Amino acid sequence: MLERYLLTSALFVLSAVFESSSGKIMVLKKLLTELKQAGHRVLLFSQMTKMLDILEYLMRHWEYSSVRLDGDTPVPARQAIIDSYNDDPSIFIFLLSTLAGGVGINLATADTVIFYVCPSKSSSAPQTNTDVRSCVRLCVVQ
Repeated sequence: MLERYLLTSALFVLSAVFESSSGKIMVLKKLLTELKQAGHRVLLFSQMTKMLDILEYLMRHWEYSSVRLDGDTPVPARQAIIDSYNDDPSIFIFLLSTLAGGVGINLATADTVIFYVCPSKSSSAPQTNTDVRSCVRLCVVQ
């Protein structure tokens, strides 16, 4: 079943084929499954808000509870979003843009940080499995 999402300026078509044809998405899905089963809570950063749109869709599709904060989030709403994540342990993932203005954001209730890195236009696309693995980075906060 295809689902269509209008994301500001482009029409994206996401399907099961998308999930199985993207190495990074497959690695992310496996990683999140393992983290959820182990009781972790995750901060998932992306540089691009368009990628956050796709990740947000995938979190709903995979039935993971999540909240989101990016540069378009109104400043008065930000603290309420942060508080909801910190206060509600059932929220598994906090989606963030790396350009959301992270000064003063306290998300100490998460124990895992994932940077979903997309190659820049000036760099080449990943060519090997090692390149693909390097695109999704995991840091566990002690």
